[in-house]
Amino acid sequence: MKTLLILLIAFLSPLVMAQQCNAISENFFIPKYNQVLAQSSDSYKLNKSIVLFSGQCLSANQIKRVALLFNQDDKKLEFCKIAGQKLADYPNRYEIYDAFNSFSKVFQLHDYLEMIHQGNTPPPPPPPVTPSVTFPNYTYPSHLNYNGQKGCATVVTDQVFMTFAHQVNTRTGADQMNYIKQNQKYYCLSMAQIMKIASLIQSQDDKLIALKTLYEKCYDLENYASAVVLFGSATHQSKWLEHCQKQLNNSVACTTSDADFKDILQSIKGKHFTNDMLDHSRFFAKNKCLTSEQVVEVMKLFMSDNDKMEIAKMFYDKCSNKGNYYKCVDALTFTMQRDQLRDWLKTK
Repeated sequence: MKTLLILLIAFLSPLVMAQQCNAISENFFIPKYNQVLAQSSDSYKLNKSIVLFSGQCLSANQIKRVALLFNQDDKKLEFCKIAGQKLADYPNRYEIYDAFNSFSKVFQLHDYLEMIHQGNTPPPPPPPVTPSVTFPNYTYPSHLNYNGQKGCATVVTDQVFMTFAHQVNTRTGADQMNYIKQNQKYYCLSMAQIMKIASLIQSQDDKLIALKTLYEKCYDLENYASAVVLFGSATHQSKWLEHCQKQLNNSVACTTSDADFKDILQSIKGKHFTNDMLDHSRFFAKNKCLTSEQVVEVMKLFMSDNDKMEIAKMFYDKCSNKGNYYKCVDALTFTMQRDQLRDWLKTK
C-alpha cells in the first residue's frame, strides 16, 4: 500500500480544507469499535457501524481501524464513505487507504472524499437496516426514571437492540445460545429488552440460561420479577427469582470503599519487588471487589505493560462494573498489549 500512497500523492489533486470537527475520544470510540468487531459477518458489521458511527466525527486512524474489520473491499468502501463525511483530519485521509486491497476502491473513496471536502453536498448515507422481530404481548417493565441497582450505565438504543434481537432470532439451539453468551458483554440492556430476547428461545432451560447470562449487564436489575411470565413452570420461575436475589445481594456486599481501597494501594506499594507486588495483588483480587476505575489505579503502580495487563486480568472476575473495563485497556501504553487484553476480554 506504500506504493499506492506514492501514486496517489503524485497524480491526484492537492489537499483541500477538511471539515472542522474534533474526533470522538478513544474512550467513546473503543466500546463502539468492539461492538462492530463482535459481529459475525461483513453485512452485520456494516449495519452495526452505520448505527454506531453515522454522524460521529472520526479521525482517519479511527476510520481505518474500523475498515480493517471488514473482509470485503466493497463493504469497507461503504463504511468509509459514510464515516468520511465527518472526517476530523482530512489531510491524513491517505491513512484510510491502507485498509484497502483494491486500487479501484481507493480511487473511488478518494474522489468521494474530495467531492465532500470541496463543499459539494454528498448523497445521504443509507439508513441503517432495523430488522423486524415480533415479541409476545407481555407487560414489560419500564427502565425510565429507574433509581435502583444498575448492572450497566446506559441502555442501548432501539436500533442497536433490534439488530441484536434479529441476530438471535435467526439462530436456533446451541448456535443461538452461543451467540448470546459471546455477545452479551457488548450490550447494556433493560429488563424489558432482556425479556424480549429470552422470548425468542424455545427451550425453558435455555431461556433460563439466557436470562441469567443477560442479567449480568442489565440496566434495571431490580425489575427482574417481571420476567417470571416467560416461564410456564413454577420450578423455572423459582430458579430465576433465587438467582436474581442472590446476584443483587452479592452486588451490594461486594464493594470496596474509598478508605479500604486507599489501604489496598498503600499495602501493594509497600512491597519492594514487582513479584511481591503482584502476589499481594492476587490476594486482594480473590477477596475484594474493585471497580474498573480502581483497577486502573492499581495498574498505575506497575511500570511494565505486561504487569499492568496481569493486574487487569486478575481483578476482572470480581469487578463490580465490568461494563467500564475498556478503561483498563486504555490504561495500557502499547498497542500490542491493548490488543492482547482486548482479545482476552472477548473470551470472558
